[in-house]
Order: sequence, then structure tokens, then C-alpha cells
Amino acid sequence: MKKFSFRLQSILDLKEQEEESIKKELAELMQQRQRVEDKINSFKHDKSQIQRNLEESEEESVNLINALRSREYIKYLQGMIEDLKLKLEHWDEEISKCRKKLLAKTKEKKVLAKLKERKHEEYWKNFLAEEQKLNDELATNKFNRKEKSLDGLI
Repeated sequence: MKKFSFRLQSILDLKEQEEESIKKELAELMQQRQRVEDKINSFKHDKSQIQRNLEESEEESVNLINALRSREYIKYLQGMIEDLKLKLEHWDEEISKCRKKLLAKTKEKKVLAKLKERKHEEYWKNFLAEEQKLNDELATNKFNRKEKSLDGLI
């Protein structure tokens, strides 16, 4: 009997490659999202630090120019944080789309993998049945030869 060969193996291989490609794309999107989130956290930290410094300086003495600069910088940071939050939403949408694409590709691959598994099991079932048939024929032939040789003795 010939070696097992899955006729859709090339398509299965392609689906696996596409799945890996989408996984890489998802990882890149998640890294980009993480960078934006890190920037937001950095700006929030800077903003809170400046607010603390501003509050401390107001308690001690009022330096009007520094206070105005600090308040303007806080407004700037708040604007940057809002812009980055919009970017974060964008990356969340892209990640969601990519996850859906990955899920669909994974399902396609699993369907083919399951089909391959069934075909492989069918191959082995046929192989074992064929081998059993051959063994039965050999046993029958051996039995018939013994019986003929015994008939010749009687």
C-alpha cells in the first residue's frame, strides 16, 4: 500500500503560514498599542509631577511666570493625553479586527487539519483491513496445503 498523502496538504500549509502571518501582525499591533499606552502613562506622570510642584510652589511663594508656564504645560500634556487616547482607541479597533481575522483563519486551518486527521485514520483503517485480508488469505492457503497433503496420506 502506498504512503499516506493528504491531497490538500499544500492548502493546509498555506493556511498555517497565513495564520502565523496574522499572529505576527497582531503582535505588532499590540506592541504599537503598548507604546501609545506607555506614552499616556508617561504624560500622566509628568502632569501629576508638575501639578504637585505647582501646588508646593503656591504654598511657599508665588512665582507668577513659572505658575503660568506650568499651567500651560499641564494643558498641553492633557491635550496630548486626549490625542493619545484616541490613538489607543484606533489601535484597539485594529487589534479587534486582527483578532477576528485570526479567529477565522484558525477555523479554516482547523477544518483542514481535522479533515487530514480523518483521512489519515481512514488510510490506516484501510491499511489494517488490507493487511488482515492478506493474513487471512495466507492462513487459508496454508490450511488448504496442509489439508491436501493430509488427503494424499489417507
